[in-house]
Amino acid sequence: DVQLPAGAAVRAEYTANSDPNPVTGKQVRIENNVYIFFRNGKLATVTLWAPLGADNVDQWQHMAQSFRWR
Repeated sequence: DVQLPAGAAVRAEYTANSDPNPVTGKQVRIENNVYIFFRNGKLATVTLWAPLGADNVDQWQHMAQSFRWR
């Protein structure tokens, strides 16, 4: 559980393989962060992903904190 300006959320982190490159067939390992928000009967999901090992912590935190309900 995390507390963000839009309210409480559940954050899940996992890795996965990318789709194969159509030319080379190679895949890249992807790092994923998912934020799940629930309020007044509505569910919102913010999914962020990038190649594994990329330095995205600050950018992802900024994006997660910028989510707002309308």
